[in-house]
Amino acid sequence: MKKESAGKPELEYRYYEMIPGGSALFLNKEGIYKEDADVPHFHNVMEIGYCYQGKGCMLLRDERVPFEEGTFTLISGKFPHMTISEGDVFGGWKYLFVDAEGLLREFYGKESVTARRLLSGISDRTWMFSGSEEKDNGDLILQMFKVMEEQRTLYKEEFKGLMTALLIRMAARSGGEEAPAEEASYPSRNSMIISRAVDYISKVPERPVKIEELAKMCHISETHFRRVFGECMQMTPVEYINRVRVRRACDALERTNFSIGDIAAAAGFGTVSTFNRNFRQIMGISPHEWRKRTRRQTSESTGNCL
Repeated sequence: MKKESAGKPELEYRYYEMIPGGSALFLNKEGIYKEDADVPHFHNVMEIGYCYQGKGCMLLRDERVPFEEGTFTLISGKFPHMTISEGDVFGGWKYLFVDAEGLLREFYGKESVTARRLLSGISDRTWMFSGSEEKDNGDLILQMFKVMEEQRTLYKEEFKGLMTALLIRMAARSGGEEAPAEEASYPSRNSMIISRAVDYISKVPERPVKIEELAKMCHISETHFRRVFGECMQMTPVEYINRVRVRRACDALERTNFSIGDIAAAAGFGTVSTFNRNFRQIMGISPHEWRKRTRRQTSESTGNCL
């Protein structure tokens, strides 16, 4: 279940590891994104989304913005957001997760002034538009999805060119202005301090780790680490570790036929009872119930899940 803190709602950090030698990860996801089935979260990289089915709203920090079929979204890394669908129609989304900073520095050079200017124009920002409103940008994004789906000869080079063109357009739209300091401070102000530990947890959540060791990774004391982590993530390090482990288990429950016990162990839980308790606390239902529900939804959907 989602828990509310005294201030802002809890945030989840989702780490996406890029394919070696590449700058993007392509995902095609169908499902009903209800308010109690997702949490406000942010990524280490830019998210590009296209809604091809359903309607609802995007929670962008504290602002709710409606979306419908044909909506495109670009959300920079570390920007809090959440997708909330309306009705009983499956919300169909395609996603690209792109290392925009790495791509621009590769394209223009690590010390390039142009790269720095473009990065300042896309940092801590979001864009949301329909294909009918901005046909050129919508067509450009759809072409990027097509390139990643087909993966023909030199597709990586083609994708990088299309993505660079899109980033230039978005940066130009921002006019090179800095994001408001009040907004930019949340959550990025403290996230960089704990980023090494968060990345480690996200990559290998199944490994046993002490909070003291995570603090050492960030070169701060354990007390300071716990305080900064709580301020940034709106949860304790242990709560975050369990949440990442449960998210990994959700993927295995949906995509494999492994037993609950095997999935619990692979996710890093010492016992099945501990896994079941944490899973129910975070997801609101048992692992067995979650597996049945997601597989029923998948069988009813008309598209493919990757």
